[in-house]
Amino acid sequence: MDFSYSDEQRMLADTLERLVADQTPLERHGNQLDPVLAERSTLWQTFAELGLLHMPFAEAVGGLGGDGTDLMIIMQALGRGLVPEPYLAGLLLPGDLLARLPDPGQRARWLTPLMEGEHQLALAWQERDARYDPHGIATIASPQGNGWRLEGGKQLVIGAASAAAVLVTARISQSAWVSSWCPPPPRG
Repeated sequence: MDFSYSDEQRMLADTLERLVADQTPLERHGNQLDPVLAERSTLWQTFAELGLLHMPFAEAVGGLGGDGTDLMIIMQALGRGLVPEPYLAGLLLPGDLLARLPDPGQRARWLTPLMEGEHQLALAWQERDARYDPHGIATIASPQGNGWRLEGGKQLVIGAASAAAVLVTARISQSAWVSSWCPPPPRG
């Protein structure tokens, strides 16, 4: 089995290595304890310009159709450089949920701007007694007026303070729930 990178993957790894190396420790970590800033991160914008925000999504929804190796390269580089940008929590998790929506209008409203770097999102899925089980959802969503009423609680919603929206997993009744963890759409 050949585990070597393709030419494109080597270029991706080299580009990310240079990008992370060009960030000084102060730029990477200096404002993590500061209050959330209203403006977008310049590094997040650079991710968008390099196509890193499009990488994990299928071409059918406007992405680049990257595979697991591409994501591994990105995550390794960001982890190695201790880059604080919420690539996993602010892009991958909520973006995967949005990419699976059957409504193209909702995808266009939230996923397209996410891939363009216009905002970050957060996914509220972890519950107190679920012990990291994504199916252990106790939060209930019930229709109320023109919207929904949520009853329950989530823990550790990473990036919620800087997110344009928080996607919440919830049951729509005591016996049924909406799953955001279904098989990915076929690549085409």
